[in-house]
Amino acid sequence: MTSFSHLARTALLGSALFVLTTQVIAAAEEASSSLPALTQKQIKDLQARAEKGDVDACFELSGAYHVGDGVPKDDTLAFTWANKAARQGHAGAQHILGLFYNHGYGTAKDLSQSVYWLKKATEHGDASAAASLGFMFETGQGTPKDLAQAIHYYTLAAERGDGLAQSNLGRLYYQGEGVPVDYTRAFELFTLAADQGDAAAKSNLGRLYYHGNGVSVDYKRAFDLMTQATQMDEADAFFPLGLMYEEGHGTPQDYTKAKECYERAVAHEDPMAMNNLGVLYMEGKGVTKDRAKAIALFEKAAALGCEEAKENLENNKGWGLTRGRGILGMLLKVFKR
Repeated sequence: MTSFSHLARTALLGSALFVLTTQVIAAAEEASSSLPALTQKQIKDLQARAEKGDVDACFELSGAYHVGDGVPKDDTLAFTWANKAARQGHAGAQHILGLFYNHGYGTAKDLSQSVYWLKKATEHGDASAAASLGFMFETGQGTPKDLAQAIHYYTLAAERGDGLAQSNLGRLYYQGEGVPVDYTRAFELFTLAADQGDAAAKSNLGRLYYHGNGVSVDYKRAFDLMTQATQMDEADAFFPLGLMYEEGHGTPQDYTKAKECYERAVAHEDPMAMNNLGVLYMEGKGVTKDRAKAIALFEKAAALGCEEAKENLENNKGWGLTRGRGILGMLLKVFKR
């Protein structure tokens, strides 16, 4: 059966910060939705103040237009007011403007402008802007790929308490990308990020506890962290949690729950989960034996590059099954941020 030794990233590489951007803006939208809608009187007051050059009013008005709070949702106007505030030195507006350029909200998508405004916000002390900037340097979006710069900005943001930066920096220390491998430092950073509710950090911290990297082996703690991550719909946690249920590590063995976890991971196109679910169907563990379904799963997993699935197809179409164990091979997917 397949292992889960690669760490889950806080956001998929190549995603142009879409996940990060969505999270930052979604958090603002969620906070806004929990408050009473702005009244017409408040909107008129903001408008009057903004037109007189009040940067805070410009920033607030931008947010109102972006989420449709008291006014019709209008990203063009949201961009316009954020731009006014950003050009007057408002760090929050500079960060949002960088994200608007990254996503193309209210303006043409322009990653170089995104980098420019994120740098401005970072210079003004915005930790989450520094985290976004670190990711762009890591992935080469709007700027040449530069791990040294990525680590610089991740470290800056992490020291300012940004959970996403702590999670991504922890991943780099675990993988030894741009820095020497340091499991102890990775453990410290994942712990900080997990304590702030970062789902990928919880998943990765579970992997460290499972393997004893930077901390003593603790299957129960690993299981608890993986469970928490799946409850937050962390895609990369479903496969390892399924494997722990299947092998009885940190929890009583339960093939039915293993199957459920594998199915959730398969929904996210996880080839290792496809292989392991195929093994359950071949052996009739937690499911009714179904050779045809097992072979179909092996074929799909093999097409996605799963070596164990290829072996299972070659070994008499699945008789003589290959499982991969060892749970830390798959690293955190990055900036899920």
